[in-house]
Amino acid sequence: GRATAHEAWACFFDPHDIVGIKVNTGYRGGANPLLAQSLAQCLIDFGIPPGHIIIWDRRNADLQACGYRLSASAGAVCCLGIEDVFEDSLTESGAIAAQFCRLVTRTCTALVSMPVLRHHPLEGIDGCVHNLYGALRNPHKCNATSGHPFAADLLNAAPLRAKWRLGICDAAPDGAIYLAADPLALDAECHNRLGEI
Repeated sequence: GRATAHEAWACFFDPHDIVGIKVNTGYRGGANPLLAQSLAQCLIDFGIPPGHIIIWDRRNADLQACGYRLSASAGAVCCLGIEDVFEDSLTESGAIAAQFCRLVTRTCTALVSMPVLRHHPLEGIDGCVHNLYGALRNPHKCNATSGHPFAADLLNAAPLRAKWRLGICDAAPDGAIYLAADPLALDAECHNRLGEI
């Protein structure tokens, strides 16, 4: 542990970072907006300007359906759907050849994944790594084989590898919040917890 909250956040972020918080708002609800807002406030208290914090998912409509208030005001925490703003060229990493969203490739310097503790019909868990599929133009290709080998290849892709910082799982069904720097470790813990609920 660290002596202060500032020292703890400094293990993951720099005050000059532009932080993208990828929330999960898919089917059957999503990450609680209060959790995302609380993280944003912690980052602001750490020293990251509000205008350098972006809460995002694929579509504005999905964010709004889960209770997020869209915002793109200068100098304020931004909340938006990436809609269809992707790179023209493919990024290759192992079995993945995909177009990443420009928010990840061009804007953010640090990424947080905020999934929800729940089962996924194709992959078993709708976890930290699966949530990051939302950065791809066609994420459904990754689901075709229950995520194998796409999960590891996605994390190793250049747009994510250097920017990954933290996973924070909204585990409301378990009455908890899970946090880890290792996305696969977080997903493994969430998978174990789902088996016990």
